[in-house]
Amino acid sequence: MQFIDKKLQEYCSTMSTNASDLLVELERQTHLRTLSPRMISGFFQGRFLSMISRIKQPTYIVEIGTFTGYAAICLSEGLTVNGRLVTIELDKEYNDIHESYIGLSPQKEKIQVEYGDALNVIPNLDQGIDLVFIDASKKHYQQYVELLLPKMAQGGLMIADNTLWNGDIIKEMSAKAKTMHQFNTWIHQLSEVDNLLLPIRDGLTMMLKK
Repeated sequence: MQFIDKKLQEYCSTMSTNASDLLVELERQTHLRTLSPRMISGFFQGRFLSMISRIKQPTYIVEIGTFTGYAAICLSEGLTVNGRLVTIELDKEYNDIHESYIGLSPQKEKIQVEYGDALNVIPNLDQGIDLVFIDASKKHYQQYVELLLPKMAQGGLMIADNTLWNGDIIKEMSAKAKTMHQFNTWIHQLSEVDNLLLPIRDGLTMMLKK
């Protein structure tokens, strides 16, 4: 889903720093080998996540939802020398893809894939998380945030994907759009964070822990 003119989006992409050859090939393979390639963060969102990570320079990143590993590789580009990224994936359907491409990443030693339900994995994570990216089961977004916030450092940044749900949240809402609207409303009223909802791709909500 694009919320700006397609040609303008293409212009923005053309005028942005290229992704690595590894990411270009990973995006290609995701389209060739998966049933839902639109789930990938892709070039523009990937460059945004990379830029945020490089500005933040996190030591500890957590990602909920690995898919083929594209966002994890982008986020890892900003890790400090001793940094690490833990990415949590429920389904092993595409583990051959993300394990292969993460294994080719310059930050491969810093990226750890944890398989299982994030609701069970998050309570066992260490404290002091600097950056979080959430792109998994939409009905559990609020629970993810509630579990992660106490583990985040002050000034930690959390980003949630798909929060505009194809633009349906301002139309006649589907059940999933209603779920995202409820999440957006809850985040907007959450006193522990400052939030900003960006119309990038399918909607990105940024939450800064106070």
